[in-house]
Amino acid sequence: MSETRNIEDPTEFYENRFAFRQAFDFLSRPVDFFDINNFKAFWIFSKVAPNSLVLDLGCGSGRLACLKAKGCRLTGIDFSASALAIAQELNGYDAVFQGDVLNYGEQAGKFDHVVSLDVLGHIPFTDKDKVIGHLKRLLKPGGSMLHGIECGHMDYTALSPEQWERIVKTDGHIGIESKRAVLDRFRRFFEHVRGEVRFDVVAGVSDYIKYDTMFPGELDPDLLRYMRCMDPCEKKAFDLSAGLTLIKMENNQIQSNDNAEGFLLLQASDRPLPNQAMTPSPRVADRDRIAMTDGAVFLKGWYEPEQTEQGMFRWARRRAYLALKDCRTRRLRLSLFTSYPLIQKKPVDLYIISKENDRVLATTTLSDTN
Repeated sequence: MSETRNIEDPTEFYENRFAFRQAFDFLSRPVDFFDINNFKAFWIFSKVAPNSLVLDLGCGSGRLACLKAKGCRLTGIDFSASALAIAQELNGYDAVFQGDVLNYGEQAGKFDHVVSLDVLGHIPFTDKDKVIGHLKRLLKPGGSMLHGIECGHMDYTALSPEQWERIVKTDGHIGIESKRAVLDRFRRFFEHVRGEVRFDVVAGVSDYIKYDTMFPGELDPDLLRYMRCMDPCEKKAFDLSAGLTLIKMENNQIQSNDNAEGFLLLQASDRPLPNQAMTPSPRVADRDRIAMTDGAVFLKGWYEPEQTEQGMFRWARRRAYLALKDCRTRRLRLSLFTSYPLIQKKPVDLYIISKENDRVLATTTLSDTN
């Protein structure tokens, strides 16, 4: 490990890096509980008690908004003002704080849970103990921490400038350490600590592709070529299978070895830690909303948002439904595109339907790119 090279200005570095303008909601369709892309949030969702006060460290745009379905009150901390605005506006966070968590001056003993995903690996080695100690002070007596932590054996002193740029500077992982080092660190603060590495045996399609950009040549080229050519249905099927595997591993308490590299799911408390299975919650299974943007609600027929260099987009099935909020205009302009199939070969029918009486108000066919 190395304690010599850190990110000079975390506020500037993180301002727009994880500020995705989208609503995070994997609770709308029961099947989405089993998608590996939701596994990390699902793991925390399954461990947090209903109606809790929760502090979300490094909350980004509000990835853990699912906790609102359990009646939790969410406070988010992040360096990015843009991300925090989205967390409040679109994802229902009750309070936010911009800046370094060490400057967060909330009274001691306020929160039932302190949680984070993909955060502690971004904290410099010199600050880790200070951050954990500060967060513990914010917990109620007997409260718990739930963290998803990137872990592995990273020799920062041996990284070339090109490796530093590719592996570290891309996402800010300046504090990756081994499973054993993380567990030992938390045991200095808590009586009960438990953690196992996941995503070492199986991962999602996007994770494999991203891994290849960071560590080129380590994955089978034929598998990568196939993954890059997957259509949305193939990708969803792969990610569901991978998610089911991880849920089985977690529920069966499959142990990882100390040399495992991946994503450490860590629980820490001064009270004994309960064993809680990861099962879908029946109280949210009947919700019909997938996700919401500023002016629309995506109903059935849409896949989860994906991020590209050109921005956010969604794939749709053969039939997809979109509800417009507060639409009181006679003129409506939609920006739609399709890359597969070609719209010239397979035109898309668009219907505008009244929500009050299901009457078709207008219809058109999209048959070219203009």
